Amino acid sequence: MNKRFLASVAAVLMCAGCGGGGGGGTGTSQTDRTGAPRLTAGTAPVETPDDQASRAPGIIARADSLVVSTLYGETNSRLLPTYEVESSCSGSMCVFTEQTSSYRLRLDTDDIAVSGADAEAVLTKNGITTLERRETDFKSYGAWLSHSAFGVGEVREALRIAGTTLTSTARYAISGGDLTESRPAIVVTWRGLMTGMPVSGAARGNVLQGDALLTYKTAGNLIDAEFSNIVDLDLGRAHSNTSFRFLGVPVSATGTYAAGNKGNRIQGGIYGPGHAETAGIVERHGIVGSFGAKRQ
Repeated sequence: MNKRFLASVAAVLMCAGCGGGGGGGTGTSQTDRTGAPRLTAGTAPVETPDDQASRAPGIIARADSLVVSTLYGETNSRLLPTYEVESSCSGSMCVFTEQTSSYRLRLDTDDIAVSGADAEAVLTKNGITTLERRETDFKSYGAWLSHSAFGVGEVREALRIAGTTLTSTARYAISGGDLTESRPAIVVTWRGLMTGMPVSGAARGNVLQGDALLTYKTAGNLIDAEFSNIVDLDLGRAHSNTSFRFLGVPVSATGTYAAGNKGNRIQGGIYGPGHAETAGIVERHGIVGSFGAKRQ
């Protein structure tokens, strides 16, 4: 597993919201998303990529939490047809461990501060405008809120090893922001969006979107997270799993929460003054995803 490949995980995805010049790779035309608002019951975008890019530096500067999903990938080698790289995060630092070689790489919030280009606004729903970026070697779909960011991405890389070209493709989700550092004192609901990608099968790498509804309950300090109306934007129809939920997820005193294990888990945090936002990552039903939501 190559360091440059893994370093792309945080950097590439979070620049989905970047605007302006710069960027890497050779740009390619975006997928036609003209039908996305109708398919998702959303509206035309109310923000531009530049609007979100103007908020990104402030979010990065304040961020003290970074959460990354398992990295799910495959190669064209019979020796490594598929692979999974798990992450362990503490504060704004994440460490990936490749299971077969125990290769480790540290990532922190500096890795999301990458200039980007060619992001396009797709739609707005539940007060959030999603942005998509596609190039020859990666694509990403997500959003910058006011105190947090979330997204899902796919990155490709060709490696030359012992005279043979190894092509690797990986999919992952990421979120981060400025933790509130406390739990709400009352019942709170956040409403927003989920983005995702199937990690295997014929539709692997397709862009998914759904609705996110999270409710904090003071009794037991628990969060219920519900993801619904999940559609495949590339196929233009409902995904095979249109909904799933995580119930009774414990929330720490600092506003972080997690439950489950690789392939069936949720991890996130509560961000901004007054518990304004929540964001995180999910893995279930062969989907790797992220979510962001605003307090109602």
